[in-house]
Amino acid sequence: MDSLKQKIWHDRLLAAAWAACGILPLPFGAFASDKPYIASASILAFFILSFAVPLWLGHRRRQEGERGLYASAGGTLYGGAVVLLIAVGLLNGLTGWDCWHDYPVRVFLFMLWMFLTVIFQYLAGLAVDFWQQRLRKYWYSQFIDPILYSLPLPCAVLGMFLFPAVSDASVTQSLVVGIMALMGFCFIGMSLFVIAAFAFYFFPYKKYGYAAKQRLVHIAAIVVMVLMWALVQHILFDSRIHIFTYIFKAMPILQNNPLVFITPFVVAALTIIGCVAMRNVVISAFKA
Repeated sequence: MDSLKQKIWHDRLLAAAWAACGILPLPFGAFASDKPYIASASILAFFILSFAVPLWLGHRRRQEGERGLYASAGGTLYGGAVVLLIAVGLLNGLTGWDCWHDYPVRVFLFMLWMFLTVIFQYLAGLAVDFWQQRLRKYWYSQFIDPILYSLPLPCAVLGMFLFPAVSDASVTQSLVVGIMALMGFCFIGMSLFVIAAFAFYFFPYKKYGYAAKQRLVHIAAIVVMVLMWALVQHILFDSRIHIFTYIFKAMPILQNNPLVFITPFVVAALTIIGCVAMRNVVISAFKA
């Protein structure tokens, strides 16, 4: 059994290496030219190839009857997008380092960044497929599934903009206003993702055999979840309560701090868990 697992991961490592061979040369060559417009185009080329190459290789392998080496199209797009957004934030942070201005170091760091991004995109795609195969299978799935549906993308977008460090001399009132507005839009987007996950994941579809009365109860429970989410967001962002002040301290923005990715995810995940628990209380109360 162990030898079989080792072979599977050996084949997957080889598959990731083939993907990297198809993705890296063109953007690396463009970046290494060190010409402004061509170097900028290298980023766009990497973005496109990091999705196109794994999708093409995965399609070819599935046509040949080989499954499991590359993630499905959905897993590649979803997992790859989340990793790429986080990676872009980290790259912007790297450009603020003093050593970035040294050409050999800059080229090496860019190559390393691309390679690690490709590897983590590959692993994220497999992780998404692994999760999808176990969707709704366990008692805790009702807590985990809505979190994984709704939070990774908006949290990655938020962290991408808030991660890169900014010098004190660059901090102006307009920058602060812009950052606060951006955070507001990102949290609104997160709320839309969460509410959509509540609505589509917990909706009592007829195919699951819900009676008419049960369907009304489950729909009412979804409404309670949405209201609880909205109430928690109001409490967090109410300037009179000052709770957000503590969250802001735990999320050091514009300081090359990875907590800008982690803190919003943890806070939102705990809120979702509370909303799902409240849903279960509502359904249990109606059953009683």
